[in-house]
This record gives sequence, structure tokens and C-alpha cells, in this order.
Amino acid sequence: MTERVPLWERERQWPLMRPFVYYLVENFVPPEWIRGARAVDFSTGLGDLSGYLARHDPASVVATIPESDGSAAPPLPAGVELRRGVLASKIADSLESGSADLFCARMVFQFPRWEDEGVDVDVMLDQIRRVLTPGGRVVVTTHAFFPLQNYPSLQDEADSEELLNRLVALAAGSPRDVHEILTEEAQRLGGLTEMVRYLALPPRESSTGLTGYGLRVPALVDSFVRAGLTLDTVDDVEPFTYPLGTWELFDTAPDHVRELGDAVFRIKRRWYTDPRYADPYGRPGLVKRMLQEVRWLVPIVWVPIVRVVARKPGG
Repeated sequence: MTERVPLWERERQWPLMRPFVYYLVENFVPPEWIRGARAVDFSTGLGDLSGYLARHDPASVVATIPESDGSAAPPLPAGVELRRGVLASKIADSLESGSADLFCARMVFQFPRWEDEGVDVDVMLDQIRRVLTPGGRVVVTTHAFFPLQNYPSLQDEADSEELLNRLVALAAGSPRDVHEILTEEAQRLGGLTEMVRYLALPPRESSTGLTGYGLRVPALVDSFVRAGLTLDTVDDVEPFTYPLGTWELFDTAPDHVRELGDAVFRIKRRWYTDPRYADPYGRPGLVKRMLQEVRWLVPIVWVPIVRVVARKPGG
């Protein structure tokens, strides 16, 4: 792996995994929102979103990374300014007040939390609101909440590790426990468990008290309202498609994984840029067909990606 990939991405070989899991370019930030805007790509990761923003005539693009180490900088196109050491709790300390017309936070809101010295969504939105210019737009995407339910021992740390290992093995097709867990729901639960462990997602509580992962959409929307931001849209833009067992091939067959990921990405691009995809009522049928096409190439488990678009009042 190149040293010019941030720590989280290096640890999980994200350049190989990224094409499998989401597309989120035009359907995340349309070009008309970018032209003439001072844009921020918060926690840029591989830098691909910054490159997309830079191609659509912004006034400026600032890409941020949480690492302060200079070796962690991703490759960025000319004209994109990199800000290092921008933590979720220090956004307003690192970016000037009223300096952003467009603030993009793609697939990062589900990670920070108060536990383990992280921050929650309310703190992040308060920081972002200060950075936005009046009338400025913030665009956030995140995994929608999905429960790991019906397994009380998940609440018991001693028992949960054994259970999670069994579920991951089941998702990968192991015959172990085949007589104990046969339902499609359990198969999906095993796949979600593998995804959670790969992504290192923090646990969340649902309204029924069951542990799950991702963010609850009503709570997320409420956070935007309480932050004093005016909502434009809240929608499911695409599913996050995690390829089961693929991480095991990263070291032994990286070229095969790369080719497979590129094929999945091309499928997604074709479906998501189809004009029919803009119709929210017709979208579920297209998503179903897209998921089936991806499954012909690789076994996957998927969860919805929710997008929230809001503005700072004024302007």
C-alpha cells in the first residue's frame, strides 16, 4: 500500500474495498451545487470526492483529514487545499467562520460519538453551522440504522465474541451451525456482522433498546433541526453494498479484487446515472435490479445510505 493513504484507509485497504460499497458522486452532490461555491470535503479519505468537486468549477475546495502526520495525505488535484488535523470536535477551530458555501460529509457521521473520546452528531452540526456562510448548504450521508437483534447475548461482552464469530462464519458459507441457524434473516445478520467488524462501526441503540449500527434517521433529522439548520431533503440515495469475504483476498489476490471492484462500480454508475433514478417512486425497482446484477458477481449484504441536505438560514 502507498504511504499516501490515511491511516484508517491503510488499515482496511480501502482503495480495494471502496468501489464495492458505494458510488455517491452525482447523486450525492449534483454539479449545479458546486459551481462557484467554496466547498469543503470533510474527512476526504481517498480524495476522490475532492477531485469530483474540483472538476465542476468551484470557487475553491478544501479537503480535510483527521491525521496530523504529513505522510497520511491522500493524492489531491491541483488547486485543492489540504487541511490536516481537522477533528470532528474541532471543525470550527480548523476552518474559518462563514467560509463554506457547500460542506460535504460523506459517510463519516456514523463514526464519531461521545464514547471513547469521540463526538456525537449534535456537536458536529454545531461546528459545521459556524463554518457555513448564511444560505450555505451542508450535505451529509450515512448508513441508516440497522439492528443486530434477537440475540440477547450481544449485550454480554463475554458471549458476544463467540456469537459474532459464528455469524461471520455463517455469512461466509461455513457449514458450522447450519442446523442451528438456517433462516435468511440469520444469514443477513451474519453478513451485517462481518460488515460492522470490518468498518469498525460504533454500536447504537434503537428505540426498542436493541443494539444496532448506523444512525437512526429521525434522530439525525432532529439533530439538524436543533442545530438551527433548514432541511431541504432527506432521502435514501443508494444502498451500501458490502462484499462478503472479499477482504480475505486483499493480500493473496489484489488484482482480482481490483478488477471485481471496478466491475461493481461500473454497474452502479450505469444504474445511478440513469435518468429514471431521479424518480423516488421508481427508484426502489431500479435498486432491486442493480442489487441482483451485483450479486451475480459477488455475494453482498446491504443497508440503505440516507442523505440529508440542509441550509444555514440567511443569505
